[in-house]
Amino acid sequence: NGAEALEMVEHTAFDGVLLDVNMAGKDGYEVCRAIKRISALQGMKPPKIFMITSRTGLVDKMRATLAGADAFFSKPPHPSDFGNLLSRL
Repeated sequence: NGAEALEMVEHTAFDGVLLDVNMAGKDGYEVCRAIKRISALQGMKPPKIFMITSRTGLVDKMRATLAGADAFFSKPPHPSDFGNLLSRL
């Protein structure tokens, strides 16, 4: 869930984070913004944030971009999407 993801990010440095848009508690957009904020407060480089969702509309992609996501994937992702994702880290 969103709260657990944020707790992990507060205590562990990650190169990348894969977030689902639909999570219990805080959604992926909220968590993405919070990760960027936490990284800035800690003076650390933020992890690359990749969002995945079954929502495929332009509004959803724009919300992810505005939240600070580095990439947006629709479910189900193609296996090559993950190879491309890892090459960005």
